[in-house]
Order: sequence, then C-alpha cells, then structure tokens
Amino acid sequence: MPAGTVGLDGSTQSIAAADWAAREAEQREASLRLVHAWEPQPRTCTPLAGAFAPVDIEAQRGRDHPLLPC
Repeated sequence: MPAGTVGLDGSTQSIAAADWAAREAEQREASLRLVHAWEPQPRTCTPLAGAFAPVDIEAQRGRDHPLLPC
C-alpha cells in the first residue's frame, strides 16, 4: 500500500495541503504521515513536558499557531 507524507507548520497553506492529502489518501486507500518540526525558540511559558492530548483539527482551523498553547 503506498504512503504519503505532508509537512505541517501551522499555516493555512499547510493545513490545506494536509486536507488535500488526506482526501487523496482516502480515495487511494493509502496511509498518510503528517510531520511537524520546529526550531526551539525562547518562550515565556512552557507547555507540560511529555503531555499529550488529541488535537481536534476542525477546532484548530484559522488559528495562527494551532498547536502552540502559549
């Protein structure tokens, strides 16, 4: 089964690319890997280290940085 990979950076364009890739993968019965990487930046707050919570993609649409809590 073929697989696809999409990089996400939180931008509107990357979310649109992930949406498109998800529809294509579903139609082709293929797997899809979403990848998010970043360069650490100094912050005034720190998310809970090691904490994981499922992300509601629909609720995140339109945000500048959907995965950053601070």
